[in-house]
Amino acid sequence: MNRSLHRIVRCASVGLLTVALVPVAWAGNKDPAFEVPREEIVARIKTIGVMPMITPSDLPNRADVERRYEAEVVTRLERAGFAVVKPDVMRVIRDRLRQSLGGLYNPLDGKPIEEKVKAFQEYSRSEYQTRNVVDGTLRIDIRERTADTESSRADWDGVREDIGGSGFTALMTNTQVKGSTPALSFVVRLFDKADKLLYAKAGGLQVLRYVTGGQFGAFKQSRVDPEFLLTDPARDLRAWSIALDPLLAADTMPRDAKYPHAPATADAQAAAPQSLSAFINRYTEVLLVPVELEMATQREDARQSFGELLRTRLIALGFHVQVDPEYAAHLTAERTASGGFYDPYTGEFDQARRDASLARVLAQSLVKYPVAAVMYPAIVRTTASFQ
Repeated sequence: MNRSLHRIVRCASVGLLTVALVPVAWAGNKDPAFEVPREEIVARIKTIGVMPMITPSDLPNRADVERRYEAEVVTRLERAGFAVVKPDVMRVIRDRLRQSLGGLYNPLDGKPIEEKVKAFQEYSRSEYQTRNVVDGTLRIDIRERTADTESSRADWDGVREDIGGSGFTALMTNTQVKGSTPALSFVVRLFDKADKLLYAKAGGLQVLRYVTGGQFGAFKQSRVDPEFLLTDPARDLRAWSIALDPLLAADTMPRDAKYPHAPATADAQAAAPQSLSAFINRYTEVLLVPVELEMATQREDARQSFGELLRTRLIALGFHVQVDPEYAAHLTAERTASGGFYDPYTGEFDQARRDASLARVLAQSLVKYPVAAVMYPAIVRTTASFQ
């Protein structure tokens, strides 16, 4: 509560407390998920076209997750009285158009080919609307979101979960820890025929990182084992209920459900000695590869200046630094020969293909520079928490 509002409520509390609180309580009853009243949606939208689900490209068992979620959404909509055009209708249209257009993305850099993407969007929408009479479309996604964290809890999209220790351990280690951690959420958005947003809501699914505490407030994050992402039916039910119940005037939230922690990935055991001097003695010879720039807007001079800074600092520490002047050219040639690291039909990055190419390029450098370690620096986009 801001200070001015606090003064108003405090001054009015003697004789006008009811008057002061009535408008505040009324305003809180409006669900921000609705861009228009639900009564208007029900009156206007009788048939809903559910679009194919979009999920993160690195999600394990991705196709199974999409089919499971799509089937559940269709079932819930039909149970609420809506007629439904199922996701496969649009999926067939899109798959055929992608093939006929020969892909939509440049496989070398993943950038969309604008004229093809525009044609794809226009043709798929036109064909869908011509063949199917719908009053609105429902777009469903699983997205990575940011969960606010405090102590050993994470809060996001209607969900609160424990992400660290508990009891006395949490009190002693994580009480003052505030920040954020990545998490997954189920997101639904309902649009009318004119593509106007009518309803949007997200239901929290699962955190992607746990916070583990050490002594005196120290903490670190550990990744959830990817094999255990979206494998808990209780979490599915919770997210479906949060995201869809307000729209469907339903109450399907599971009662007294348990949400056990999925296992975290095993921490990599450091093979190197712990002291800096011992580390340098063991890995004296280092190959420094060019700085990778994640964003196209970053300049080449940034790559060079950061690379030189790293080389200077490593030498000052006592490392013997090798730089292969042909590494960048080899990497460019490898990327071209491999056909690029991006799927031309989805624009998704193929990590396995890139890792294989890097291994081949590195092998060429190691023939000339038989070092003990390789440093791969990169400038990347990230999220800064603030408190």
